[in-house]
Amino acid sequence: MSPAIAANAFEQAGYIDAGTAQEWKAVSVSQLAVRFGWSDQYRALQADADQRRAPQRLLTRAIRGYAEGVLSAQAIATLRGVTPDTVVTELRDAGIVPSSPPIAWAGPDDLPAGGADLADLDNDLRATVEPDDR
Repeated sequence: MSPAIAANAFEQAGYIDAGTAQEWKAVSVSQLAVRFGWSDQYRALQADADQRRAPQRLLTRAIRGYAEGVLSAQAIATLRGVTPDTVVTELRDAGIVPSSPPIAWAGPDDLPAGGADLADLDNDLRATVEPDDR
């Protein structure tokens, strides 16, 4: 919580007066961190807050899609801001590998019988050609 928000809350609750609230609002979080010996922790928290994070539910669904073989590692890598190799390694180490659903190919015997009669099509095409074009 920032000093300004704390000052507003304490002033509204009647714990401090308006003058004290103004004094507190003038102090920054980094100043407080230095004053009370938390500057290293404050910088670490800042660095952590600056990290890119994908929404957890979206990432969960993406990982499920990867496991089912319908989403690429690149898509997850883009969400997380890392390389596809990193994603593949992390997921493999966690026991998550994309499945390969069997592909049902049609054999020649499974195809419908051929032999379509195109005589009517030829007649229709001849009927639309102008006599001078023959």
